[in-house]
Amino acid sequence: MLLPLSGHRAGEQPHSLLSTLIASMAGREEIRHIHAYLPGEPPQSDLSGFEPFPLACGTKPTERDRILTAFQRARRAVLLQSGCENNGHLPAADLLLLLTAPPLTGLAAALDPLLAAAPATMPGLLLLPLLVKEGQLLDNPLLWEVLRNLQVLDPTLHNEIRAAMEQLGREGQCDPEPLLARIRLLATDDPQLALPGDILVAALLKHLGDPWDQRFGALQHFCQQHGHGAVPTLWPEDPMLAEWANRQRLARSRGTLDLVQTSRLEAIGFVWDLEAFAWDQACQGLERFIARHGHAKVPENHPEDPALAEWCLKQRHLRKKEKLSPERNARLEALRFVWDLEEAAWEESFQLFLRFKGLRGHGKIPSHCPEDPLLGKWAEKQRKELEQKKLPAARQARLDAEGFVWDLAAAAWDEMLEVLRQHRLTLGHGKVPKEWPENPTLAIWAEEQRRLRDKGTLSPDRVARLEALDFVWDLKKARWEEGWQAFLQFVARVGHGKVPDPHPESALLDQWSREMRRSWRLGQLDPKLQARLDEAGFVWDLEQAAWEERFVELADFCLQHGHAGVVEPCPEFPLLPAWVQAQRRAWLKGALSPALQARLDGAGFIWDPAEKLWNDLFAALTRFYHTQGHFNVPREWHDPPELYGWVKAQRLAREKEKLDEEKLARLVALGFLWDPREAAWEEMLLALTRFQQTRNHCLVPAQWAQDPALARWVDQQRRDYRIKLLKPDQIQRLESLGFVWDSKAIFWEEMFAALTEYREQHGDCLVSESQTEQSQLAWWVAAQRKAHLAGQLEPERVQRLNAIGFVWDAQEVIWMESFRALEAFHNRFGHAVVPADWPENPRLATWVTTQRTARLKGHLGEKRTALLDTLGMIWDAKEAVAEEMIQLLRTFKERHGHCDVPLESKEFPRLGLWVQFQRQARKDGTLDACRAQRLEEIGVGWR
Repeated sequence: MLLPLSGHRAGEQPHSLLSTLIASMAGREEIRHIHAYLPGEPPQSDLSGFEPFPLACGTKPTERDRILTAFQRARRAVLLQSGCENNGHLPAADLLLLLTAPPLTGLAAALDPLLAAAPATMPGLLLLPLLVKEGQLLDNPLLWEVLRNLQVLDPTLHNEIRAAMEQLGREGQCDPEPLLARIRLLATDDPQLALPGDILVAALLKHLGDPWDQRFGALQHFCQQHGHGAVPTLWPEDPMLAEWANRQRLARSRGTLDLVQTSRLEAIGFVWDLEAFAWDQACQGLERFIARHGHAKVPENHPEDPALAEWCLKQRHLRKKEKLSPERNARLEALRFVWDLEEAAWEESFQLFLRFKGLRGHGKIPSHCPEDPLLGKWAEKQRKELEQKKLPAARQARLDAEGFVWDLAAAAWDEMLEVLRQHRLTLGHGKVPKEWPENPTLAIWAEEQRRLRDKGTLSPDRVARLEALDFVWDLKKARWEEGWQAFLQFVARVGHGKVPDPHPESALLDQWSREMRRSWRLGQLDPKLQARLDEAGFVWDLEQAAWEERFVELADFCLQHGHAGVVEPCPEFPLLPAWVQAQRRAWLKGALSPALQARLDGAGFIWDPAEKLWNDLFAALTRFYHTQGHFNVPREWHDPPELYGWVKAQRLAREKEKLDEEKLARLVALGFLWDPREAAWEEMLLALTRFQQTRNHCLVPAQWAQDPALARWVDQQRRDYRIKLLKPDQIQRLESLGFVWDSKAIFWEEMFAALTEYREQHGDCLVSESQTEQSQLAWWVAAQRKAHLAGQLEPERVQRLNAIGFVWDAQEVIWMESFRALEAFHNRFGHAVVPADWPENPRLATWVTTQRTARLKGHLGEKRTALLDTLGMIWDAKEAVAEEMIQLLRTFKERHGHCDVPLESKEFPRLGLWVQFQRQARKDGTLDACRAQRLEEIGVGWR
């Protein structure tokens, strides 16, 4: 701890200064042993309350030992040593005052008394004088010489000064608080001697700071602003930073840049090669262009990014002159960079042609293509260049290979012929009607071919090609044959000639069959055609045929189900239910012929299905009562599923006096239970019984999502019990199931059961509040600890909790949670060396470090130490860091196949420098032999 003295005046005697100092300090904090280095004059002190022990140069060893022993035993003492060297170890002291500047080795020896202070005393203080006048710090060589040497002995001070210099360069100012936290200025009543803390920090940075660190901070600011570390050679915003950056690049190229500085610069992305960086930035701009446009064809005049267009032009120029490096050429080739724009434009249009062909199935691009006018112009240009013999042979060959159409008129006729071919393949014939809304173009074209053939102007070749597709020249004659063939196909498919009216599957057959029936009814059908239709089984009367078909289905239904009580829905015979209802309606109206009624009676037809259904469900209720012993039909009953609703309907019908007397008498004779509330109570008791049989208790949760009605009913029973509304037999039946009436005791028992189950699953009772799925149980566990601590937990419950290993100490729970996390880490990776920056659990590494510190101070119990030893805990912090680096090196080796970790590795930021240090330690002969052997086994090369 630095404690500069405020209030020292030039020319003041050291011993008087010391008296003033200690008097001031004694009023602020307990200072017992003081060690003062004074100038080379006889030491003396008139300090009140402190016993002085002067130690001058030339003191005999025996006398010196006597003085030091007395100093150490005194309650409050000051050891006044003149400027001579320390010739031996000094006893512990609380405060060291330096008024002379010893060398580095002397300063280290002078600090020994502070470092040897007992842990129970206050931290050792180093006291240095300041020369202050009117709020300004005067020159004091002693102060800066001692602090410069102290930086060597105190790396933390060095790092804090370096951090302040970096902040100064990064932000233009620095926060003095981190440094002032290590410094205390003694208060003074003289305002001229008061010294603001920021002035002191500024003086510290001026005399002790490295300007390189300040420029490094400015570089960090540059990287944050621009997103990279490419400081330009000439940068008007900060010429000093640009000059400094140039010096770093020059020093690195000459091999004179410090290794640590090199590593720090590369860690923040400092760019060494500006030209390569600029090329890479432009290449990234090209990649963004590709991401936006889907290609790398940057035009020569690109308005969005002229610089990118100029850069692309330069790359083409360099490649043409063979001055583009192979690596850059390969990178551009990987991005499919376009070197010849004219060739690329033709290729792009050719690809559009291939896409057109893929979508249309042909290569006939019209001159005026509405979908893509540019493609139409390109196609026309190819035709003109071919006609003028200017089209390169290679391009013509590629177009021919892909079926590019040169003669559009001939292609149009071939296209319509192809449409006719597809028409024939789809419909099975070549009959195209005169007016055909599905394809008017084909109809017009077909009629034109007929007209040209009648005139004799259709070429024989085209006539032959049309007849090869069975093109129909006479439409009227073909019409009947087409309907006839459709009818024959219908008969072959369904097995009968009953074409429905309407027939939605075939408009042709529907229209043709209607025309045949109309002609048959009017007596206008050609006898020869009627004979052909009768022979093929054509059905003339559809209504009679439908009745016969449904009657056959009714017979099949009776064979399958044993009765004729058809109800909706009927998946096997979807039309049968409606037909059955129609027969009943006709029977009620007297419109059903006696012959048809007789046939239906013979098949067991049911004229009143409601009566049959009531009788069937009464029989089902009778079976239920004889097997279950009660009438409480559960909602989920499935034998049959209608029984639950039917039972409710009978109660409601009796309540409204709408139940038939005969049916009422049959239900009364069976002993049916009419009160729905009593039935509901019985139903819920049955549900509670099933719950108890499954879980061996009746502790239904208050809000049980699986059966909320049961939870509400159980709660209602407890309320009815408290106000004496339950019947004695109901109480007896509930208690026979083990029903518990006290809700608070119920909740405690529920939680205890849940904790017991948790212990069976996890082996302990350490339920953490971080386990969201166990939040209620964690709250209850914490409540038991609080109640036990307050003496409010019943002894019987304490005994039961102790029996299952309940942990009462919450801190032990927290410790065991972290131990479990470390145990899981050990099981996963095979060691307990948690990386400091492990992203999955950043606090675990801090916890491991805390355990090491606790053991070092003797605060870690034997039980916890033993548990950690089972995981192979490494107690030495340095060895733990080395083990962490070795594990990271193994991971690096597994991923990359070697151990040459780069210093600027982003994947393992600290590993590269550590490996470099191991190589240097081995070179210096200071590397532990065991560690060297382990590194060699991993595959580290020493070079």
